[in-house]
Amino acid sequence: MRNYILKSLFSVLMGIGLIFSLSSAGYCQDEGLIEKAANEAISQAIISLSKGEKVAEVERIAVYPLEMKKATEGAVVYNEEITDLLTIALSKTKYRVILRQQLLKIMKEHGFVLGKVDLFNPDSVKKLGGFLGVDAIIIGAVKEAGAGLGGARVRLNLKMADVTTGELVWGETVSSFAPRSAARPLVVESQAERPSAGDTIVYFLSNVASNKRAVAGILIIIAVIVLLLVVKTKGREIKGGIKKGIEQLIPGYDYAKRENRLKTDRAIRNKVVGELSKSITTLQEARDIAYKNNQTEVVNQLKEISNSIDSLRLEVENAEYGRSSFFIKDAPSSSAIARMVEFDRTFDSLVREASFASKELYEDTTTFKIADISNKTKELQKKISQLRNKFKDRKDYLTGMA
Repeated sequence: MRNYILKSLFSVLMGIGLIFSLSSAGYCQDEGLIEKAANEAISQAIISLSKGEKVAEVERIAVYPLEMKKATEGAVVYNEEITDLLTIALSKTKYRVILRQQLLKIMKEHGFVLGKVDLFNPDSVKKLGGFLGVDAIIIGAVKEAGAGLGGARVRLNLKMADVTTGELVWGETVSSFAPRSAARPLVVESQAERPSAGDTIVYFLSNVASNKRAVAGILIIIAVIVLLLVVKTKGREIKGGIKKGIEQLIPGYDYAKRENRLKTDRAIRNKVVGELSKSITTLQEARDIAYKNNQTEVVNQLKEISNSIDSLRLEVENAEYGRSSFFIKDAPSSSAIARMVEFDRTFDSLVREASFASKELYEDTTTFKIADISNKTKELQKKISQLRNKFKDRKDYLTGMA
């Protein structure tokens, strides 16, 4: 048992060492790839801005630091690098742009605190714009900026506010991917470029912490190792132990066993309820933005679809379960199990599509794509109706079983 644990720990340490080696080698390249992706995304934004009808008279602008993320305690973190790249790119066009350092200096002189300026408030925009002496202010957020094995991706959400009226006159969401060249593998070209061990550790941990997939992958690896140790302790076959773990974790996999049918049924329902709840939250945030911008029609559309989703969520959450003979029989037919699995897969597909559609509605609301909002609201309503009908079919199927 002790040898088995030592071998497992050795394997984990080897894996961590490999990851550190790769992250150290790619440290310099990743920074360059992210900058390349950011510049391409910024170029897209500038092209869109040049076509904006409401910004034709704008000459002098300021770029408010781009928000990166909100910490758990409510503090706001800004991406200075991409903010500077955007400022430089704009300065090469017809616009006269205030440097970030100058903007922060003027804000401090007039009592403005970074992170506490309500830029959705027209009065705040007018007042800040007056002190800066500009025609418009660009605000926005860095939604994504990171590098992986395939390359780097950057996604920006940008808007422009007219300081005369305080209204948003332009908005666009842009993204770009800079692939890692096959001819340039993860290596550093000189010893001088190699970061220190401390920089490598900070770089690796910060990238992992900001990457949900990486965090999920690490947690899965830890869970598998723990599962293997438990299986070994109890003297079970590793293969059988992994199979049992999969049966308990994946909804729709274990309907064949009577003792696990109710757990599996409840698992898929909880998943549907959870995804619908996320969609409701996303749409509520979109409604808040639309309300601030006096988009009454959009607010009403988002409210209607939110209520529809919430109604379905309550229906799924409060539905009775476990009363059908399917959950009582020792051995349901293979066709019955296959039908239940088909229901579950359909639920999973539809709620994912609904969640994605909700996020698109949020993006369209922030970029004033009113026509798209109306069409996508109808499409989302259609998916919710399909999900509701499928859930009814599932209940009817279970009720009708002998």
